[in-house]
Amino acid sequence: MNEKIWGIIGGVALLLALLSPLVLGNSKKVERLFEDAEALYERSNYEGAIEKYKKALKESNKPGAKTEHIDRDFATLVNLKIARCYYHLVERTQDVRYYQDALAHIRQVWNRTHVPNHQEELTYLWAEILYRIEDLDQAKSKFSWLIGRFPNSDRVPEALYALGNINVKQENYNEALNSFQKLIDEFSNGDWGAKGLYAIGDIHYKQQNYDEALNAFQKLIDEFPHSELNAETEHRIAELERLYDEPRPDPECEEMYNIASNLKEDEKVYEAYQHYTDLITQFPECKYVTDAYVGIAEIYLQSEDHVNARRNYEEAMRNTDDEERRRDLYEAYHRTYLIPDYPDDIILPPTPTDKLFTEARFLRMEERFPEAAKIYGELGNKNLSAEDTIDALYWMGFCYLESVLQNPDSADVTSFSKSVNAFSELIADYEDNSYTIKSYYYLALIYSKWAKVLADPSKYQLVINTVEEANERYRAIDSPRYNELFRRMQQLKDDAHEKLIPSPLDERRQEAEHGIADAEDAIARAKQKRNREPTIIQEAEDHLRRAKETMDNNNYQAALDLAKKALEIIRPEPPSPPTKQHYVEKGHIHLQRDKLEEATREANQALMMDQNCPQARELLLKIKQGYYGRGLRYFDEKKYNKAITAFKNVIEIDPKFKEAYNRLGAIYIKHEKYNEAIENLREATNIDPRFKEAYFNLALAYLELDDFRAAINAANNALSIDSYYEHARMLIEFITN
Repeated sequence: MNEKIWGIIGGVALLLALLSPLVLGNSKKVERLFEDAEALYERSNYEGAIEKYKKALKESNKPGAKTEHIDRDFATLVNLKIARCYYHLVERTQDVRYYQDALAHIRQVWNRTHVPNHQEELTYLWAEILYRIEDLDQAKSKFSWLIGRFPNSDRVPEALYALGNINVKQENYNEALNSFQKLIDEFSNGDWGAKGLYAIGDIHYKQQNYDEALNAFQKLIDEFPHSELNAETEHRIAELERLYDEPRPDPECEEMYNIASNLKEDEKVYEAYQHYTDLITQFPECKYVTDAYVGIAEIYLQSEDHVNARRNYEEAMRNTDDEERRRDLYEAYHRTYLIPDYPDDIILPPTPTDKLFTEARFLRMEERFPEAAKIYGELGNKNLSAEDTIDALYWMGFCYLESVLQNPDSADVTSFSKSVNAFSELIADYEDNSYTIKSYYYLALIYSKWAKVLADPSKYQLVINTVEEANERYRAIDSPRYNELFRRMQQLKDDAHEKLIPSPLDERRQEAEHGIADAEDAIARAKQKRNREPTIIQEAEDHLRRAKETMDNNNYQAALDLAKKALEIIRPEPPSPPTKQHYVEKGHIHLQRDKLEEATREANQALMMDQNCPQARELLLKIKQGYYGRGLRYFDEKKYNKAITAFKNVIEIDPKFKEAYNRLGAIYIKHEKYNEAIENLREATNIDPRFKEAYFNLALAYLELDDFRAAINAANNALSIDSYYEHARMLIEFITN
C-alpha cells in the first residue's frame, strides 16, 4: 500500500477521532449529567435539574451511549423526572403554565414505556396534574385506570382519596362515599383511615345527615386517637352537638325553603324569589333565613345586578354565627366586584331597587313578558324619580314588544299601542336619556311588526318617519353600538319604502321585460357590425317579436324563454369583466342590507385586483364597524356564541382591533374558558400596553386558575396605568385577604 493511501486512512482516522465526541455518545457523561440533575432536584433547583436532565437525554440518544446500568428505559425515566420538576415549579411559583410542560413530557413517553413502575408513576403524576387543573373527568379516568392496573401500588390510597374528592366536587356523593370507604377498608393503617373517616363525615354533614356525620367523626377520634385531624374533628363534633341543641326548624319554613330552592334550580327565578322573600318575612328566626338571602343574592347575580347581590350577601352574613360560613359568604360578596370590565360608550342608569322593579326584572328573565309589562305599567303610574320613570317606560315598551314577537298570531292592537305609547312618551318627555336611540329603534320595529301582523300598511309610513327623526337628531353620534342600531333602522326604513311603493309588475313580468330588453340591445349591437350574417339577425328578431307577442298575452315565462333564445342566436359579445369599483358598489349594497359576509367577500374581490384600493379599504372599515356593533348587540343580549363569531370577524378584518380581543376575553371568562381568555387578553395588552381594562380581565382569568402571582401582576399593571382604578385595587385586596 503506497504512502498516499496510508495518508488518506490516517486523515480519516484523525477526522473520526475529532468528531467522535460530537456524534458518539459517552456513557460516563450521561451518568455524570444524570447525577448532577438528581443532586439539583434534591436541592429543589428545578430549573437547573431540567437543564441537566435534558442534556443527559440528548447525550443518551447518541450512538454508542449505554444507559441500561442507570435504568432499563432511560428516556422514560428522564421525561418522568422532568415532568416532576415542572410539577414542583408550579408549587413554588404558582405559575400553572408549567403543568402543560409537565403533561407534554408525560404524553411523549407514556404509551411506549415498557417498565411497569414508570407507567405507574407517569399515570399518577398525569392524574394528579389533571386534578390540579380541574380537568376532573380525565383525572378520574386516570386515577381509576391506575387502581385497576396496579392494585398493589403504593399510589392506590392516594388515588382513592383523590377519586373521592373529585366525586365530592362533582356532587357524586354516593361514589365519593364508596371511594372513601374502600380507602378505610384496605388502608386502615396510618393516616388514610383517619382521612377517609373525616371525608365521610364531611359528606354526611353536607347532605345534612347529621347522625351519620357524628358517627364518622366520633369513630375517627376513637380509632385514631393520635391523628393530626383530631383537633378539627373535635371542632366538627362540637358544631354538630350545637345543632342538636338548637330547636328544629319549623316544618313549614323548611318546606318553603325546599320549594324555593327547587324553583331556582328549575330557573323559575320569579317564583323562587317570592318564596325566599316570604320565608324571610314569615320566619325571621328560622335557620334557613341565611340560605334564603344567599338564594336571592344568586338570583340577582344571574341577572347581573351586582349591587343587590351584595346587599343580600351582607344580610346573609349578618344572619349567621358560623364563622366558616361567614368567611365563605364574605368571599362570595367580594367576588361580586370581580366581573369583566371593558370601556363602554353607553352609561346606563343604575338599576332601581323597588320590589316591583325586582319582580318585573325576574319575570323578564323567565321571558314572561306580558306579566312584566303589566308591572312596569303600574310603576309608570307611580310618583317615581325621573330615572326610575325612564326605566319603567323603556322596559314596559320592550316587554309589550317582546310579547308581540313571542306570539304574533295572538297579538292585538292593544299590545302594539301600549308599546308605541311607552317608547313615544320616553322619546318626547325625556330627551337624550341613555335609552333614547334604542327607543327609536324599537318604535320603528313595533310599527313594522304592526303593519305586517295586523295588515295595516299605513304603519310603514310611521316607520319611515321614526327613522328619519332619529337620523336627524342623533346620526352625528359616532359609536359602534349606536351605528349598529342606525344600520338596523335603515333596513327597517328600506323595507317600509318597498312596501309603500306599489309595483305594477310582478316578479316574473319584470324578469321577462328585462330579458326582452337585453335581447333588443344585443340585436342592435349586432346590426352595427357588418360581419354578422343577416339570416342570424333575422332569426333572432323573429324570436324577439314572438316574445313580445307572448308578453302581451301575459304569458311571462314563455316570453322570457323566447327572449333568451334570441340572445343565444345573436350570440352577443361576452360582457366585460367586473371592475374593482363594481365589487365595491356591490359590497356597499350588501352592507346597507346588513349582509356583512357578502359585503366582505366583495371588498376582498376588489382588493385582489388592487391591494391599495382606497374605496375597498374604506368599505372594509365600515364592515368591521358593522361586525363590532353586531357583536356588542349580541353581547348585550347575552347571545355569547354569536358575539364570539362577530368579534372574530372583526379581528379577521383588523388584527389590531384591541376592543374585540378584550370582549372575547370577557366572554371566555363568563364561559369559564380561562386559557382562551388569557390568550385574547394578552393580545389586547400587546396591541395597547395601556389598556387597563384588558389587564384587569387578565387578572380575573389568572385568579380563576389560582395563579395568584400572575393575577396580582396583571392587576398591578392596570393600577400603574390608572392609580384610581377601583376594580384592580379590590381584586388585589381580595387575593391578599
